[in-house]
Amino acid sequence: MLETIPGLPASILLNWLAALLYILTALLAFGTFLMERSELNRGLLVFLTSMAFALGFIGVAEYTKTPLLMGAMVVAVFAGGSFLLRLPCSLIPQPARRMVYATILAITGVLAAGVILVPTLQPFLPRVTTWYLMIVNGVINGLYLFTIGLRSKLASVRIKAAGGGVGIIFASLAAPVAAAAGATAATSTAFHFLAPLIIIFTLIAGQYIGYRPPQGAARSLTPTA
Repeated sequence: MLETIPGLPASILLNWLAALLYILTALLAFGTFLMERSELNRGLLVFLTSMAFALGFIGVAEYTKTPLLMGAMVVAVFAGGSFLLRLPCSLIPQPARRMVYATILAITGVLAAGVILVPTLQPFLPRVTTWYLMIVNGVINGLYLFTIGLRSKLASVRIKAAGGGVGIIFASLAAPVAAAAGATAATSTAFHFLAPLIIIFTLIAGQYIGYRPPQGAARSLTPTA
């Protein structure tokens, strides 16, 4: 395994650098959230934060050979993905929406607990987490936000949703697919460097436009927004 400095493999260093970038962009995203407390800003902030923890825990787990920290990574990925599912679930009318989302949370919790705590399932932890990341975040959440961005008539929502969707797809779908295809650690991690930069750039750009939606519209992420 390629080492950047004695005893520190390149893959671990890249994970830590990507985690640091996610932390820095999450702090900037928190600033945009304070300016506009919309569900879109909140969702992207949670995604950046969850990925910072996930990549950080992966690096520490590999460096210290501590399997327990891989469980913390699972919690970060599953929690972030589940929270973001609130956005596509907004398409479901109440009261069914609340029931569907509660069911999703219950299934996610059982799945996470199983791969973390059940010895016979622990070997599947990396694979289950990767598939969860790709399907829930990369396909469902990422494509939903990207579609909302393309269809929105509001410039602020269009920029932030489309850019956020692209960033999520880069981190949650492109990066693991590149790794599974045998790409180098630098190649797959490059998507993790691009993802938070795209998200924070579009968040700030959308905020800079200075759009102020009518009362009640800030929390709307329906396809007709």
